[in-house]
Amino acid sequence: MSLKPCYLSYDFSESMDLLREAAKNLPNVYQENLANPYIHYLENQQIENTKELTPLELDVMKCIQVCGKFPMNLKAKAVTKLINGIYQGYFKEGIPPLHLWNTISKKIYRQSVMSLKLLGIKVHIVAFPILQQSGNIADWAALAHMVSGMGLLDSNPEIIKESKEKIAQKLIEQKTPEALIQYWEDRWESVITDVIGFLNLGPGSIGLFEYIRFVRDGKFQIQGSKRDSHLLDLMRIYFAQEVLQVVDFSQYLPENTPSQIQLNGIFYPFQVVIESVECVAEHLCHMKFDALKGKSLSEIRQWNKEDQKNQSNLILDSMFNRFRNYNVEDIITDAVLKAYKQR
Repeated sequence: MSLKPCYLSYDFSESMDLLREAAKNLPNVYQENLANPYIHYLENQQIENTKELTPLELDVMKCIQVCGKFPMNLKAKAVTKLINGIYQGYFKEGIPPLHLWNTISKKIYRQSVMSLKLLGIKVHIVAFPILQQSGNIADWAALAHMVSGMGLLDSNPEIIKESKEKIAQKLIEQKTPEALIQYWEDRWESVITDVIGFLNLGPGSIGLFEYIRFVRDGKFQIQGSKRDSHLLDLMRIYFAQEVLQVVDFSQYLPENTPSQIQLNGIFYPFQVVIESVECVAEHLCHMKFDALKGKSLSEIRQWNKEDQKNQSNLILDSMFNRFRNYNVEDIITDAVLKAYKQR
């Protein structure tokens, strides 16, 4: 998916002038790690017409121009704080992604460091649906959820292979059907992203399900498709419940439990699918990663009873204008839950 064309000229020289001017308005960290390396990359290409740029090269040019042309409003700054807070919880020295609003799609657009490094870029880019700007705070959790999870995979891509192999073996040991194991493996990056988001935001993860409902025009999926890179919606809800056992997501579950679930055209007994969810959640949260210096994802960050207590205290403190040292996850979750209740 490419971003909508904007502020571009077919004359490559003119487009480069616009790009250099926009780059000057970016924060220094993005000038040094994104705009300047990209400009240097383009200057070394034999290009005469902007039409010669690849879709990825065009998207990066548009992102820089949009971010450089329009200063962030209060809502954009709020999203920036949300994303940076989650991101820096994992990466003390990392660079949070450059983000902007996507004007033509309800879905999140993202380019990873891995895909951008050939352009000399050292930071990933995320474009959020413009409709999310209009006070949909409950959906903002999904933005942080995706950014923090994908950021971890960008920085530690070996986590994907290491965890996929070990957990596939656990599924084999409990006699999970081979095609169901393949279904999990085909969506493994988004599975890890889900776990990281759930561990970070706890009950604020309802933002993910609000975002999904928003993208699906008010309905959750009941059948899994090969074209969807994420788990079936129903599986993600049960997955969240298993990862966050101190949080209740039952409001998103169907009133009547299905006897079977269809995934990629194959029907599985409901209990078999749920047992696979339980297995993946348990082992992915607690397995030790070489890439994380022997730590598990839940050791880096886990929503627990202390977080629940902080959330309750924050609600009381905000009523009486008292301020304490809350972490960003507590504040985001509080804001998400308040916004959810107002819907």
